[in-house]
This record gives sequence, C-alpha cells and structure tokens, in this order.
Amino acid sequence: MAEEPSQTPITLETAVADLFHYAIDREDVKWLLARLHPEATVKAATVEYELQLLKIVSVGWCIAYSLEQSPHKAALLEGYWQQVRDYAHELSHTTGLVLGHDIDYFETLKARLDHALELYDRELASRIIATGGHGLGAKFSEGEVSRQYLSEHGVPAEFITVESTGQSTMQSVAVVGEIMDRMQLRSCIVVSDDYHMHRAKKMLEDLGLTVYGSPREAAPSDEWTRRKRFLRESLSYLIWRIGIRV
Repeated sequence: MAEEPSQTPITLETAVADLFHYAIDREDVKWLLARLHPEATVKAATVEYELQLLKIVSVGWCIAYSLEQSPHKAALLEGYWQQVRDYAHELSHTTGLVLGHDIDYFETLKARLDHALELYDRELASRIIATGGHGLGAKFSEGEVSRQYLSEHGVPAEFITVESTGQSTMQSVAVVGEIMDRMQLRSCIVVSDDYHMHRAKKMLEDLGLTVYGSPREAAPSDEWTRRKRFLRESLSYLIWRIGIRV
C-alpha cells in the first residue's frame, strides 16, 4: 500500500506572501482585458485598474469571511494588509525610477502652501494648520518647514498651528482633529493634491467635521504617474474604510 506523501506545514509568513502575490498578479486581469469587445467604449486602462483593485480587496474579504473561526485570521489579515500597504507605499518610488528622476517633494509641498496662502489672502480661511512629521534623516519636520514658509509670506505666527508628529495621513488627521476640537473649530478646507483629496476629506469627516476640499493646481504629469498615485491612494483609502489600522 503506497504511503501518502508528507506535507510540509505552511508557515504564516508563507501564507501571507502567497495571498499577496496572488492578489497583485496580473495574468488573470490581462486575460479578461483581452476579451473586451473591440467596440467597447470603456478604456482598457480603466478596466485594468478597477479589476486589480477589486482583486486585492476581494482577497482581503475572503480571508476575513472564509477564516471567520480560525485562530490565524487576525494574523493573516494584519500581515496581508501590511504587505498591501507597503506595496502601495513603494509606488511613488517606483514612479521615480520609471521616469528616470526623483520626485521633487519640496516643489509639491510649496505648491500646496502657495494654494493655502491664496485661500488665506482671499479670507476663505482664518488660520492654517500645517501638518507633517520628520522624514527619514530630516532635521526639520514638514510642519515646521511649512510654518517657516508661511511666515515668510506674511501669515502672522498666531494664525499658524503646526502638527509635526504625523508620519501618515491617518496620524496627522487624528492630531488635527484634536487641535480643532481644542480650538472649537468645526469646519475646514483641506489643501492637497487631487489624488489625495478624497481620502483626507473622508478621514476628517469621520471625526464629525464639515470638510471642504481645495486641491492645488495639478502639476503636469504623464498617465503612468497619475495612475500610480491614484492606485496608491485608492488602496490606502480602502484599507482605512474596512477598519484596518496599519
């Protein structure tokens, strides 16, 4: 009688890696795209983008519901969504490599601050809350750099509040919510890039605030760069919406 081959136990790390790599694999998405009707009016790039997002989220949902009674559910979910978040975080760096140059982040920050200054000068905002912690190896936080820039452009110090601890949008939003609560402020205008606006607004609205969005004027960019940025933001938003805090 033939013996059954022994099976090597699968570790948690291996299971997480296998699920993540399946979620981001594009072969089945390509297969579906190849079957789009030649006269379809929808753009193939749009379909590809939405299918890939749906696949990533669906794998997360399957872990949650298929392993509802499993003692490994929480660890698998945490590991999977952390991998997805790390993947999303790397997209900006990947974009820089593909384009052959680094992204000048200060120019992005400057454009946001200039737009905030415009709103302040038009008396649409009575004060400015500058957010952002220290980047890797940075001497000054993004919030501190913003305060210096705003001061040099005529905004009195008493009308500038700095949040300099946040290392992510979620952390900055939490601190901004506490600041606004102490100041008894109930509404705000979010200034950011268009691809980041929806997530920032929803997070602040979740704190009970009335939030208006005013994206800064978008800098010229190619379609590849914009798709990468929107993909990253969409993944981050979906992770937050389903309650994963990583």
